[in-house]
Amino acid sequence: MHSSRPSFSHQSCAAFILLLLASVALGAAEERATSIAEPAELVVWNRPLMVFRAPFGGLTTSERARRAEERIAALPAEALAAEIEAKDVTMAGQTGVMFYADGRPLFGITPGDVDGSDGQTLAQAAELTRAGIREVFAARVEAMRPQMMLSGALHTVLTALILAMVLITLVRLSRKLQSRVRESAFSQLPTFFGVDLRPVAVSVVRNIIRLPLVALGLAAIHLSLTYALGQFPYTRPWSNALGTWFLSLAKHIALGVIEALPGMVMVIIIFILTRIVTRGLNAFCTSVEEGRLEVSWMQPETAKATKRMAAVLVWLFAITIAYPYFPGSSSDAFKGVSVFAGLMLTLGSAGMVNQVMSGLVVVFSRTMRPGDIVKVGEVVGTVTDLGFLSTKVRTPRHEEVTIPNAVLVGTSVTNFSRTYDDFGMVVSTAVTIGYDTPWRQVHAMLQLAATRTAGLRAEPGPEVVQKALSDWYVEYELRVRLEKPEDRFAALSRLHAMIQDVFNEHGVQIMSPHFETQPAQAVVIPKSGWAPAPALPLT
Repeated sequence: MHSSRPSFSHQSCAAFILLLLASVALGAAEERATSIAEPAELVVWNRPLMVFRAPFGGLTTSERARRAEERIAALPAEALAAEIEAKDVTMAGQTGVMFYADGRPLFGITPGDVDGSDGQTLAQAAELTRAGIREVFAARVEAMRPQMMLSGALHTVLTALILAMVLITLVRLSRKLQSRVRESAFSQLPTFFGVDLRPVAVSVVRNIIRLPLVALGLAAIHLSLTYALGQFPYTRPWSNALGTWFLSLAKHIALGVIEALPGMVMVIIIFILTRIVTRGLNAFCTSVEEGRLEVSWMQPETAKATKRMAAVLVWLFAITIAYPYFPGSSSDAFKGVSVFAGLMLTLGSAGMVNQVMSGLVVVFSRTMRPGDIVKVGEVVGTVTDLGFLSTKVRTPRHEEVTIPNAVLVGTSVTNFSRTYDDFGMVVSTAVTIGYDTPWRQVHAMLQLAATRTAGLRAEPGPEVVQKALSDWYVEYELRVRLEKPEDRFAALSRLHAMIQDVFNEHGVQIMSPHFETQPAQAVVIPKSGWAPAPALPLT
């Protein structure tokens, strides 16, 4: 048996090697053709002279630009003052124009180098290139003069000093103007969802003051830099470029402002009309809140919240109407910012929306209002502010407690002021007395203590009820009415003191009897011992 093995002939190997060499040569030729066809710009002393777009004399465009730059840089000083000559030449069947300085060849251009898109001819391109070469030579000659360089340095230093003075003046002016902006100037600014907008308004006004001063500072820096660069021949093209850019930017901004004027006028008109409408709503709701105007569909305690909500809705509607008239509102950048802001608001406003909706429930259900005495959980105090996000309660110790509206909706609220009528607010206190004291005597002593307490109404008189018959004592509750609702905590304190005095006066002990046996004598304080030192004597 004979096994078959793959074999290659010498002819196959040679064909493979030739194919590989041909591929490499083809790639090199394509790369050289690409480099030949790629335009190369000739820049000397920051001044563009010519763009080579076609090979000439067997040289690629990049090689032509490099050799031309080297020849111009190698010229001696005396050749820079010579006349620039432009002669028609023919080389390897190609015609063109060759430039000479003091008989020394510099570089040449061909019809292939001319940009025919603007109708330029070879003669016109040659004349422009010749003028550019003259400008380069003149700049080099000028840079060789020491007095010129010294003058440029002095002008640059003087420009820097003036710029520093201008910037210092602008900074001081900005600080002086911003220091005059105080929060007191925005005292009439309404709150937005319970948030004080005065710090925001102050910050906005200060930034508005700072913006034109910053623009003036940047303009001063730009003009100073443009002037300083223009003092030296080598950097003068940069100065011209900065000046051109500044003029182009100013023109663009001016045209943008002119084009945006109609839209801004419309925005101002919309905001003025919105301001008029909101002022009318504020006046109407304020009249209802203060009782000067009565309507069947709005209560005085809900007028303030209605005013805030109406103002927010009107302003949101105005912003929606004015949005298309804002400059740049149709641009992709403005749309992107709007989408981003909406996304952030959607992700971050869940808790805020919950608080706002809870605030609306609290306000429009008329659970409480400013001035009411309420109990929320363990907090007892007077309501000082009822906002969309939270409610502020001042305790008897003059502590301000902020309660989120979501907490108010989710817990029970006791409003002591709602029991207030023409006969006064009802308050109560409890005392526990043992079974060995007649209940009729306890009733009489509690009523006597109430009649002796200042700040309580005589009519209707105090009421005593027995709330519970416990294992060791009876729980009595005394209900009285206040002359002033805001005096609730002080009146209760006086009532408690008077109850102790009355019970001591009649020899009845106040004691929740957590004891095992009845004491041998009543646990009371005789009247002679009611005011021991350092207490003041009784009057």
